[in-house]
Amino acid sequence: MNRAHRLTVLLFTLAMVTSACGDDSPATTPGTSPPATTEAPATTEAPATTEAPATTEAPATTEALPPDAHPITGVSWSAVLPPAGAVAVYRVDDFGLEGDFEARMEYGVDFAGGIYDRFVLGTAEPGNDALTFYFDLSEPWVVGFVGLEVYSTTNDTGPQQVERFEEIARFDLRLEFGETQVVEGVVKGDFGWGEMSAGIKVEMTIRAGVEPVTVAAGTFEGVTIVEVVLGDEFIGGEFALEYVLHPEQGLIRVTGMYVEVELVGSWS
Repeated sequence: MNRAHRLTVLLFTLAMVTSACGDDSPATTPGTSPPATTEAPATTEAPATTEAPATTEAPATTEALPPDAHPITGVSWSAVLPPAGAVAVYRVDDFGLEGDFEARMEYGVDFAGGIYDRFVLGTAEPGNDALTFYFDLSEPWVVGFVGLEVYSTTNDTGPQQVERFEEIARFDLRLEFGETQVVEGVVKGDFGWGEMSAGIKVEMTIRAGVEPVTVAAGTFEGVTIVEVVLGDEFIGGEFALEYVLHPEQGLIRVTGMYVEVELVGSWS
């Protein structure tokens, strides 16, 4: 497999958990629109009454935000992470990894000598095609990317490929729209044929989506766009990806060179 392949999807879960960074208005049910309301008939105007003396208006109260609220949307960090046991289905076409894969989050999993949370795409066992991404999600709205594993039907002894950052790469999801964060680090990889270590650079920009986006699971409004450019020695050039996020369903689409991912079955 192309070693750049797996780095093209290193932000897969990052995109998923940034769902609340965009428009936090109520989600539109895919393929439907609210029914029109019937206007109530006009009523006979009541006779004028003597106006009561004005009262002093009570000051408006400010609703307290949760301690892990996003600074722009006010959405709770814990509220956007899929609960344990929730699943979705994604259609993947990514350098030979093709088909529909069940996705889920698992919390408190051992990896590289630490305990982290991981996003699983497929069945993460030898002899299956699957991807797993490990994260430190302990700080609200900061995603620490730790590493990933690749499983393959051609390897029945363990992961076919393992990559991890020398130091956890932390992505700050509290960016203003249009602002870019640059994260640089060193990735260590075990590719089956040998090990290597090289630098990588990730540029992440979050933008407000304007038009509705249609994928296999339906049409979604109020999306957020996350633009990612991967580069430096590990990639051997530059690789651009666009992630489309929805306030309720998280990641609904990824597009880039040789990469197509879309939501087929909504989270439930």
